[in-house]
Amino acid sequence: MRHVIAKITKGARAGGALRYDFGPGNRDEHKEPRFIAGNVAGTRQQVARLIDHHARQRSDIKKPIWRCSLSLPDEDGVLKDEVFAEIAEKYVARMGFAGCPWVAVRHGDDHIHLTVCRIDWNGKVVSDWQDFDRSRPVVRALEAEYGLTNAEERSNRVAPQVGGTELAAAARRGVALPEREQLRLIIWEARDAAAGRGQEAFEAELATRGVEFRANVAKTGKMSGYAFSLPGWVDAEGQQIWVRASNVAKDLSWTKLEPVLKPPTGHVEAPVQQPQAAISEPSQVAEEIPALNHPYALATGPELAEQHRAATRAVATRTQRLVAEQQTEARLTDIAAGTSPGAAALALADRRDRLEAAVQYLAVAEQHRAQAEAQLTQARAASRVAEQAEAMARRPDLVLRLARTSQAQQQGLAAAGREHAAQAEERARAEQAAQNTATAAAQAAAPGVRDPLDALAQLNEQWSPLLTQAHRQDEAQARARLAEHRPVVQAARSGLVQARQAVSAIEAEAARRRQLTPDQARAEEAIRARTPRTDHQAAALGERTVASVPQQQARPRQDVSRGSGPGLGIG
Repeated sequence: MRHVIAKITKGARAGGALRYDFGPGNRDEHKEPRFIAGNVAGTRQQVARLIDHHARQRSDIKKPIWRCSLSLPDEDGVLKDEVFAEIAEKYVARMGFAGCPWVAVRHGDDHIHLTVCRIDWNGKVVSDWQDFDRSRPVVRALEAEYGLTNAEERSNRVAPQVGGTELAAAARRGVALPEREQLRLIIWEARDAAAGRGQEAFEAELATRGVEFRANVAKTGKMSGYAFSLPGWVDAEGQQIWVRASNVAKDLSWTKLEPVLKPPTGHVEAPVQQPQAAISEPSQVAEEIPALNHPYALATGPELAEQHRAATRAVATRTQRLVAEQQTEARLTDIAAGTSPGAAALALADRRDRLEAAVQYLAVAEQHRAQAEAQLTQARAASRVAEQAEAMARRPDLVLRLARTSQAQQQGLAAAGREHAAQAEERARAEQAAQNTATAAAQAAAPGVRDPLDALAQLNEQWSPLLTQAHRQDEAQARARLAEHRPVVQAARSGLVQARQAVSAIEAEAARRRQLTPDQARAEEAIRARTPRTDHQAAALGERTVASVPQQQARPRQDVSRGSGPGLGIG
């Protein structure tokens, strides 16, 4: 999956921008720089001179050069030049710069640079007002159009992005995944494993996974968070590198981590079950193996293996659910904080995008109409020439000689005029068809709008208060949804913890059975064969409760000679 990231800057000259694009880059990352799209042709120097010369006609504009990089993350593969060119053309058009001089440069697999002069070909300044806000819905629409991943859901909403410096340093050390990303994944796993078990359990999980940590405690004794590192992660001077929790992932800050780790009210940790002593007689097993009281003790070997597979699948499913719910929570948090647009703001931006597209389509339709009219004018003129030549060809030979022409010449002129008229009429019909297509596209872009240009002008006049109102509406709705969604996240997290605990319990039971001698295994199987299961045990094994079936059908007697120690099928 892919997503697009747009980064916008402003400048005074195109020459410096293109010199950078065609240069080595900050870390020699520019490879095979080339133009892939635009409406200015020539070499790098020629393009730069033309754009800068064009920009100088409006000396009152201090920063006429509008720059934007459109990038994909390295792990998402490589787009073809043709696809990136299409994306660039549509992005430039939807940002309102289609009538301006512009070029797109690609000098690597993962991104392109757009250089646009905001002075259009007619000398009019194209506004860059709120271009950052306008860019987001345009990028989101292009992502949907080309099957790319929504960047809002992957970017630094949940975890700060690893920058180029860290990526380069990791590459020099030969590390496939930068240390901060390693920490993020490991600590998330430790947090989920320690959820509801307290701070000490979390630190034990960190230590088990090889994460070094420092608790930041204020002089008042109040815990304020953690700093994390990995063994051997040092800077150029050999000093160990420590990263604050919030810089590893936003949801690892102490204000968000503490509620996850805090045990539920009234919670008491269950004591760890220890392997039982050697026992031979069934009566002694019944009296001295309290392990048979937990839900998995009465399962046969095949049943226990199947329960392990089911519990493992449950962990995977609940992990996916938790991740999805956390992403929703992060998105709502951003909208509530005003750092990400919500449905109302996106709808408002989409309306303006559609109106701008309709206006552009109508401008194209007008161009085709003018071309069609010009072709029809040519056709009429050629027809008049043909008619005059035909009339001249019918004149007496004396008149033709005096006019220094001949009947054959006039007939040839008439034929050429008719052919030219026919060609012009054909071109006019093609232009009229293109006009109709552009008009239909304008109607599709803004259905029901009689005058898109007037509607766009009115929307732009009221844009600031309308956008503020939309953001407030989005923030209020997001806060309400966030309050409703947080219990859902907590329930998903608790469900994952329970699933993991089930896996651990099954594996502990399997490990206990592997310690049994054959006699002990047969003794336990004898007890399993005659011991009715409680409702809780039956439910854990996926059966009907004992009370709902006759005693002899609650569980068939097993062949005790097989035992259930080794060979349970669990790792």
